[in-house]
Amino acid sequence: MTKQALTNEQQEQADAAHKKLHSLNRESNKNDLKRGVELRTLSNNGLFSHIKNKETGKPFATFKAYCDADSAIGGSGITYRTAQRMVQVVEQFVDELECDQSTLAGIGITKLSMIAPYADEDNIDDILKAAKGGKKNLQAKIKQGTWGDPVGSPSGNSSPSKDKSDSDPKAIAEAVESATKGKVQGDKFVTDVVEFIRSLDEYRAQNPDLFDRDGGVIVKTRLAKVVKQLV
Repeated sequence: MTKQALTNEQQEQADAAHKKLHSLNRESNKNDLKRGVELRTLSNNGLFSHIKNKETGKPFATFKAYCDADSAIGGSGITYRTAQRMVQVVEQFVDELECDQSTLAGIGITKLSMIAPYADEDNIDDILKAAKGGKKNLQAKIKQGTWGDPVGSPSGNSSPSKDKSDSDPKAIAEAVESATKGKVQGDKFVTDVVEFIRSLDEYRAQNPDLFDRDGGVIVKTRLAKVVKQLV
C-alpha cells in the first residue's frame, strides 16, 4: 500500500510541532506535558515523516526512529519509550478526559502514568486531587484499592475508555509467547523483547502495586525464557 503524501497543511503542522518541541527541550524547567502535546501531534497521521534526518537527508521512516534520534540531527531528542508515555498521558487526560492542562502539568508525567490505569470520567476529579499530593501517599491509595481495579480489567468496576492491552505486561508476554511458537522473527524482534524486559524495571518503579498485582515477576521470567530460546 502506497503511503499517502502529507498535505501542505499537515507539513506546516509538523514543522511547527517539531520547532516547538525543540524549543521546549531547551528550557531549563522542561514541561513534559507540553512536550507530550507536540509529540502527539507529530505521531498523529505520520506527521513525523515530514521531518528529515540531517545525517541522511531522508525523512524519518518511523516515529521510533524520529524519537530516538538526537535533536542535533533532527530527531526529537527524547527516547521512544519516554515519548510513548508522554503521548499516552496526553491522549488519555487531555483528549479523552479533557482535563485542565495546567493542572496536569503541575502533577507531572510520572504520577499521571501511575493513575492512568484507574482514571475515568467518574473519578477523575478525586484522583487528580490525590495526585497533587506526594508520590508515596498516591502509591498507598492505589495499593489500598481506593479507585478499584484498573479500568478495563476483568474485575474492574468501570467500563474501559480505550483498549489498554497494548500496555499491559501480561498481554504482551502472552503475545510474545504466541508469536514465537512458530518461526523465529529475527534479530530486531529479539532486541525489542529484550528492551521490553528492561523496561519492566522502570514500570515497576512507577507502578509497584500494579506490577505486583499483574504478576510482573512472572511476566519478566516468561519473557526471559522466550528470549533465551531465540538467541
